[in-house]
Amino acid sequence: MNHQQILDKQKVRTRDKYLLKEKYEIQPTKKVKKERPKKFTDLEQKLHDIQEQNMPNVDPNKLFDTLKTADFSEFLKEDSQRQECPNCKKKSKIYCADCLTVLCEPSQIPKVQLPFRLTIVHHDQEKTKKSSALPVKLLIENNEENCKIIHYPSHEIPEFDPDTTLILYPHKDSTRTLDLDLETMKQIKNVVAIDCTWNQTNSILNNFTNPKYKYVRLEEYNTTFWRYQFHQPNCLATIEAIYYFFKEFDCNFSSKQISQNYVYDGKYDNLMFFYHWQYEMIQNHYKYKTSNTFRKIKDYIKYNENEQKQEVQNEQNIEQNQQQQNNENSNTEGKDNE
Repeated sequence: MNHQQILDKQKVRTRDKYLLKEKYEIQPTKKVKKERPKKFTDLEQKLHDIQEQNMPNVDPNKLFDTLKTADFSEFLKEDSQRQECPNCKKKSKIYCADCLTVLCEPSQIPKVQLPFRLTIVHHDQEKTKKSSALPVKLLIENNEENCKIIHYPSHEIPEFDPDTTLILYPHKDSTRTLDLDLETMKQIKNVVAIDCTWNQTNSILNNFTNPKYKYVRLEEYNTTFWRYQFHQPNCLATIEAIYYFFKEFDCNFSSKQISQNYVYDGKYDNLMFFYHWQYEMIQNHYKYKTSNTFRKIKDYIKYNENEQKQEVQNEQNIEQNQQQQNNENSNTEGKDNE
């Protein structure tokens, strides 16, 4: 055995000895540094308190109790008639979802003044009737100028000015809306909302190739949407995201302006007017107009105590009827075999 072979053998023994030691010896635990609570300056604390006061994490079950939407009780009545759309001739109650035409008295539809333009990029594969966002155009003051809808891919997505545009999407490089600085907010003239399923977002996002685009994300809110989804409960309907964005932007902008007495006054709540109305329609339908149970989302229908007892009784009756029908089918099959 030459000298080099002896050295190699010693290296192997040393390595094996180290591995055995590492495997069987108890390693000392590393001390984890405790994160110190963030210290705010007087100014930062003031801004933080204003934002916390006006942007609470609202319980989704109580969201509609806190909204200051205009009165839509007239449209909840059973005798309220559907009107024919002058364009497509289809009948609807308040507006035509296909043509985005108001079918009731225009004075019954509230208007919201936005601080800048809202652009909605809607995927063509999503039916317009299922969109929660498209009807919002009817609620925006001077909507031809302040709200633009782009149907993709039948229409191209234009290049936006990255200095004056925000894209509302939880991108990996996104910034919290509440963290935008005052100078950035003063320059904003357009916000882009994406209206499609989560599986279709990439096909739209691939059009935003400019690396200078600013993405913004919201605080975490749980959705109140009635359509079942396989994602997390904090995946919002598009109209919910639009509403929360303008509310957060207003809170942040006003607090950065050092408005000590700022309190959110509900100025953007009517963006949820149609959404709130549809929510109440669904609640009333399953409470009073049908014996069926809303099974897509557990506890979605809000019953009072007496209604809850009646709902439990209805479910029991349905189960008993199904069991009875199954027994009758079994008996019939048995007689046929005889």
